[in-house]
Amino acid sequence: MEQEQNGSDLTPVAATPEGTAPSSLSAPVTIEPWYTRMGWSIVESLLKLGVFLLGIILDVLKAIISIVVGIFVGIYKGAIAIYKFFRKGYRIFREVDWAGKLSFLIQGAGPIHDGQIVDGIIFMAIEALFILFLVTGGIASIGRLGSLAPLTKKDTSVYVLIRGLVALFVCVAYLIVYILGIKLTYDDYQIVHNYDFHQARADQLNVLGNLDEYEMIDFKKDGYLKIRKIMRHHYGYSKLSARYISYVPFKRLGVHKENPIAAWWWNLKSKIHAKYVIWVTKVRAGKWASAWGRFLDWEIVKPESKYGYDAVVGEVTKEYNAFRHTYDKYNDYLATSRDLRSVCAVLSKPELILRSVYAEDEVSRSNNLTPIDHSEKVKAKDIVSRLVGTFEIPLATARLVARLAAKGIQKEKAGKGDALAFLNDAHDHYQKQLDDFVETYGTKELEAVHGCESAYRDYVPLRPFYDQGKAAFKGALVNAYHLTAHDAEMVYQDYALAIKHTEDSEHETREELLLRAEHYHQLVLLYENAPLHGAPVHFKKEIKMFADERFAVSVLALPVLGALLTCVIPLLFSIIIAFTNYDRDHTSGTFTWSWSAISQFFAGNGTGSTSIASAFGKILLWTLIWAFFATFTNYIFGIVLALLINKKDIKLKKMWRTLFVITIAIPQFITLLTMNLLLSKDGPVNAWLMTQTWYTSSTGLSHTLSLGSFDSSGTWNAWAFPFISGTGAENSDTIWPKMTLILVNMWIGIPYTMLSTSGILMNIPEDLYESSRIDGAGAWTQFWKITMPYVIFVTGPSLLTTFIGNINNFNVIFFLTGGGPTVAGRLSNAGAGNTDLLITWLYKLTVNKYDYATASVIGIAVFLVCSFFSLIVYGRLGSTQNEEEFQ
Repeated sequence: MEQEQNGSDLTPVAATPEGTAPSSLSAPVTIEPWYTRMGWSIVESLLKLGVFLLGIILDVLKAIISIVVGIFVGIYKGAIAIYKFFRKGYRIFREVDWAGKLSFLIQGAGPIHDGQIVDGIIFMAIEALFILFLVTGGIASIGRLGSLAPLTKKDTSVYVLIRGLVALFVCVAYLIVYILGIKLTYDDYQIVHNYDFHQARADQLNVLGNLDEYEMIDFKKDGYLKIRKIMRHHYGYSKLSARYISYVPFKRLGVHKENPIAAWWWNLKSKIHAKYVIWVTKVRAGKWASAWGRFLDWEIVKPESKYGYDAVVGEVTKEYNAFRHTYDKYNDYLATSRDLRSVCAVLSKPELILRSVYAEDEVSRSNNLTPIDHSEKVKAKDIVSRLVGTFEIPLATARLVARLAAKGIQKEKAGKGDALAFLNDAHDHYQKQLDDFVETYGTKELEAVHGCESAYRDYVPLRPFYDQGKAAFKGALVNAYHLTAHDAEMVYQDYALAIKHTEDSEHETREELLLRAEHYHQLVLLYENAPLHGAPVHFKKEIKMFADERFAVSVLALPVLGALLTCVIPLLFSIIIAFTNYDRDHTSGTFTWSWSAISQFFAGNGTGSTSIASAFGKILLWTLIWAFFATFTNYIFGIVLALLINKKDIKLKKMWRTLFVITIAIPQFITLLTMNLLLSKDGPVNAWLMTQTWYTSSTGLSHTLSLGSFDSSGTWNAWAFPFISGTGAENSDTIWPKMTLILVNMWIGIPYTMLSTSGILMNIPEDLYESSRIDGAGAWTQFWKITMPYVIFVTGPSLLTTFIGNINNFNVIFFLTGGGPTVAGRLSNAGAGNTDLLITWLYKLTVNKYDYATASVIGIAVFLVCSFFSLIVYGRLGSTQNEEEFQ
């Protein structure tokens, strides 16, 4: 009864014999010592780190293989892409009208023909400027790139190279503009002749759906020219439809016979993957599943085949849908006619317009608007809102009528006419414009397509006109069938082609033209359902689009241009310099193309210039070691410091954070220069150490507190503590300067990590810790199972960025050690010190040795190293692989 009152969710405790304890108390849980649990946590963490590094190594090997294979695949795909590019250009040239064909020679001819006057003039001006640039020195600048030889004493090889690169850049830019101009011309042509292209693409699907009806064609063997000819003559398709039908990849309709080498390779991968899946299943079921799990995901997916009937139909359907999505929106017949009718409807009530202008209409009165004095100046922008309320019209229509009303009132006040008469004249003007628009793009076009269909059917009455000549035949079509000049030319060509193909056989000619009429009837239905007014976007609207749907392009244009000028072009220039002999002996005025820098880079061990290769390996190793320790020491100790400060029993948290933030407030180079003075050979730290003595009982001698070595006679060679400088063998005495660099970098970098991780730690849900404490987890388990995974997940990308930044950490090395100590050996011969990173070595090669070519090679190597690590490690971060799992 008591249980029912307290709640039905209570679980009763099972009764136990008197004098015995419950089973949960009879066998106490054995808790491992803290050091055992900590040891296993460390082992598991090291295992995870090892697996992570192993995964990176495997990714590196896979990337190298992919690069090698990708080079050959890229060459093949590039050749295919170039072929498709020129094939596409040839097809466009064949499809467009005379203005479009002229655009291939004179840019802008097509847009001007289609009404885009400003666009056409811009393209023409760009082409004229490009030709002028080539004639006035562009061609000469490109030609001189081959030798880089200056023509005059004032000229230099650098200027020759820069001018040549600028000329190439201008040529590439113009090529892009040229392609855009051709695309604009073709787009305009498809917009104006939208229904023709609709029908052509629909005919593609019609043929694919009825392949058995075309017995005269062997689609798997016949070429596209033969298919086009048969579709044109024997099945009566239009020129455009026959052309598009021939574009269909009929040879891919059957089952593709797979390459035996590709089949063997795929079978081998499948067998290896099957065994791999079995092994992964066992590993994931083992003890270390949590450590290995997410690093063992390897899936192989066979690409979808482009062969087979369904694949070809899907490809053609996709292209048809893309065409409709792109070009159907430019048919603005309904929108234009609707807007003109709206304007005419408003202008048909001029008195109401004027009352609305002066807020004397019923709507203005109901809105308690004060009438406007007729003597006041009327502005169009002030009238718009009242017109919208009075006539309930769109904003664009209201703006147009407001401008007309303001102009009429202005003329009336100036004594040049009457406002009502002006508005009536405007109504007549727009009514005529509406009537002309409907007649041109509605009535006349519909009559024209009906006339074309009738002209194909009326072979007998039209044949005498055909025999009289082209002009008489086209005149009869225009007068009797109301065809446009363009349509009359099309019908004449079809008649001539049919007569020639059938050898002037009346019966066969009539049959071929009747087939053409039957196909053309589908185009007639399109015009009957909806008239066509394909209107290309004009320049003014294009400019407005950059503030609307193309606003992203406007915003990104300036940053992209800045990145191009400050990053891409200097990088390309640096890459090009690597293929020259630009150095101290070959100044900016005399260097030429050469493989000397690259050959030095890949040369074996040696002295002088040949030591570049061996020095690179040594400096690269130290660079990676430095980046690893400089990153992870700051990261780990920063997290530990943040945890200590964030502990609940720590007092004065703000004070401790402020003390560490002070190290950030002081400029980094000042801190580094101060450390340089303190830790140098003659600095106060070493001066103090030299005053300290220590006693050895074996010799009874006192020595200064310093590091050094005994010589062969047992004499101690004392020298200052080598924090940042030293002498001796190349590989013996550089450990202390390198350790000093890491320690000083910790002093600089730990506060940054402490600040960033403090915010993360304060946002970890407290529920996780409470739940873990209920389950018996201690502080160490909470740290490894909750805190660290959470922090690493959030800071993973930032950690990678810091690692890449430390590879290029110029400040710490340059201001603290200057790359020293410099010891005789391979590094010294290559112009580097024992603590130089790749980036500081590059600086020394440029500033001290003037070896710009070798420095460019090193710069390329640094770029490859950074990009390689960035792409590979970023793909293995939990933040990118399991982003959806983060709560």
